[in-house]
Amino acid sequence: MLEQRRVDYLRSMGIGVWVPRSPLPHAPAPRWLPEQGTERHEHISLASSEHARPVAASDLMRVGQPMVHHEQPDVPATTIAPVQKEPHTAAEAAPLSPEAPPESITPADMTPPRFRLEFMRVSAQGIWVVDGAQNTEAVQRLIYRVMSGMRQPQDFIPQPVSFRWPFIESRHEDQSTPVALQALGAQWQFLKDQGVSYVITLGQEAKVWMERTGVTPAFHAEGVEAILTSANNKRALWQVLRHLPEL
Repeated sequence: MLEQRRVDYLRSMGIGVWVPRSPLPHAPAPRWLPEQGTERHEHISLASSEHARPVAASDLMRVGQPMVHHEQPDVPATTIAPVQKEPHTAAEAAPLSPEAPPESITPADMTPPRFRLEFMRVSAQGIWVVDGAQNTEAVQRLIYRVMSGMRQPQDFIPQPVSFRWPFIESRHEDQSTPVALQALGAQWQFLKDQGVSYVITLGQEAKVWMERTGVTPAFHAEGVEAILTSANNKRALWQVLRHLPEL
């Protein structure tokens, strides 16, 4: 900043400026000693009357003397041109739109699955799970023959416990697949708490739903006829039951 302008700013803010009146010993030659004659500063103008007029350095040196009046020519105030803003790009001008959901997210399927499982308790530790496509009476006769062949007395076989899904027909209840698995898991946990340790499944639905619950069947067959008509299936079932610690 020019020294004269700095002095003007300080003067307008009411800050006194000290300037040496005579050369100081061992100091560089001063630039602000009184000049010879009176220096005019008409070429300096201010755009607003709120600022103090320019003050010459020689005026500041006249301590106790009246300030020399410097007439200012009528100069029109400088007008400040408005700042032209650069136009926004298309990306900046576009309004913000809500973030679109990713295409990979699909709504959950709330359609309730439909299946029926029959839980047939055959011993303290064993249970047969049969899907709804099987003949319950035929399965009970097969269980009686199998357990008799394994020398397990079967004077009375309890009635099967049915697990149906959906539990009730209602459009206002969540009966989707996760809820069905949760209910089936609770049914299996109840049986485990009673001592059941192995499962034999008959029918594809019985195998699929028990595996989705986290249960691995010890033996599986597609149905009663698949065991009665196949020597391999009979042998495999016998081997499984024979190697169980307890039936």
